[in-house]
Amino acid sequence: MIFPILLPRLDAAGAQRVRAAEQSLDLRMARHLGIGSDRGEGRGALLVTWERARATAAYGRAIELVTKHLEEHHNDAFALSDLARLRALFGAEDQALECLQRALSMVPEHPQLLYTGVVIHARFGHPEEALDWLEKALAAGYSPSWVRNTPELDSLRESERFQAVLSEY
Repeated sequence: MIFPILLPRLDAAGAQRVRAAEQSLDLRMARHLGIGSDRGEGRGALLVTWERARATAAYGRAIELVTKHLEEHHNDAFALSDLARLRALFGAEDQALECLQRALSMVPEHPQLLYTGVVIHARFGHPEEALDWLEKALAAGYSPSWVRNTPELDSLRESERFQAVLSEY
């Protein structure tokens, strides 16, 4: 919604006109971008596209901030772990794994850092490696309830090995 602050101040007819204008704008933008169709299907796809662009910009900014922090605090294993996850979100597998290895060289058995290994390997389609890291993370004390509920590991959830590993905790 473009005008959420205006709606409570408008009468019903005015609020309806604002909503109609927003929908029209969304559909015109969707057509311009080649998303969806004239039947209103473009709105959802357009919103997803906008949200993805906003998230990409935010993650890019986060990489800048973490990188700047690491210039002064180069031994911050947790910042390196955060950078590893951010790099993974951008598809930079080698950079993500390098950051993770640097972090683990400082704090080798920390559950949060080991869990970062799970997420990175799951993201890049390496289920066996992800499950190896999951075993290590849980053995080190990572929360099994978090593992059961996080969408980050949906790609592993149907695996018999995933279920077996979780059943031990």
